[in-house]
Amino acid sequence: EIMPGDWSSDVCSSDLDCGVKSCCESRRLNHCGECEEFPCTMEATMGADMGFDPAPRLEHCRKWAGEKPCPQ
Repeated sequence: EIMPGDWSSDVCSSDLDCGVKSCCESRRLNHCGECEEFPCTMEATMGADMGFDPAPRLEHCRKWAGEKPCPQ
């Protein structure tokens, strides 16, 4: 299962220049579901050009957005 902040998927790996990962990190978000602009065009189409279906990832972000954050 994919977890918030898990950038090790085939679509967004830590060794690639990933715009979505960079965006989340620059906004200090755990995942895109926390963003006011979710789903932006970049997130909604991420990986589609490589043959990945973005729908499951978007659904995970929607689910995470509804969960309470862990206490710091």
